[in-house]
Amino acid sequence: MSKNNALKYSALIIAMVFILLGVIPDGMSSAANTDTVTIRNIYQSFVRTSKVITIDDQRIGSFTDKKLFVDIGEGFTNVKSLESYGNQIVQAVLDNSWDITQALVSDGGSSSEVRYTGINENTPKITSIETPEVGVNEDIVVNGPDNLYVIADNTEYSIRVGSVDADAKPIVGHNNQIKLVAKGGASFAQGAQDITITRTVVIGTGADIYTLQNIFVYKQAVKVVGELNLDGITMFPTMGDPGSEVKFTRDNLQECDIYFISDINKPSLYVESNRA
Repeated sequence: MSKNNALKYSALIIAMVFILLGVIPDGMSSAANTDTVTIRNIYQSFVRTSKVITIDDQRIGSFTDKKLFVDIGEGFTNVKSLESYGNQIVQAVLDNSWDITQALVSDGGSSSEVRYTGINENTPKITSIETPEVGVNEDIVVNGPDNLYVIADNTEYSIRVGSVDADAKPIVGHNNQIKLVAKGGASFAQGAQDITITRTVVIGTGADIYTLQNIFVYKQAVKVVGELNLDGITMFPTMGDPGSEVKFTRDNLQECDIYFISDINKPSLYVESNRA
């Protein structure tokens, strides 16, 4: 073996040892960073009702007394509702009115801490749906603030309507609107569907790098309707008291959800309590 080949072989062995030990020397970078901060916001009728932060970070794995602090623009606040799951995962329910600018996990048993800067929760929020009821092959037009257009054609954002992936497209002349289009020529699933918008970015450098996910879930934001062949279907009885048993019968009846509601144009009525 030549001297040059021997040097290359030795360098390869050293690099493999570093990788197996989980050590990244200066000048080398990890291709897949798994340290994440996830902030999940839930909206009912476009009003935020829940906010949860989850941190999964190997750097806090050795902390014996984990404490979480968040900054909402007024300095750090100690979050009392912190729960730990294993060594490196912590989660807390936050005040749903908060918008976080940074977070910090400290070890009460030492001076160690990990700080998460650059958290930007100024993602434009959906305020309403232009047409609350759409067909399975129609675009969904959503309304929001004047900067809602930044979500359109932006690779930082991924969108799902129910279980269907969607693209966000701009609407010329309307910065406060975008349209959601099912990917790959797919159709949206019928029924009352959640709209989930996820912003994923990598923040920081070197040892301070982490992945931030801002998730916004708008529960039952839109109702998707389609053709349903009702030929030959029977319902018995056709009237009765609330709570009465009703039977629908037909050969080859396709699977579907049935709701008893007073106004088909109100997606908020498509809830479990109104489902047959």
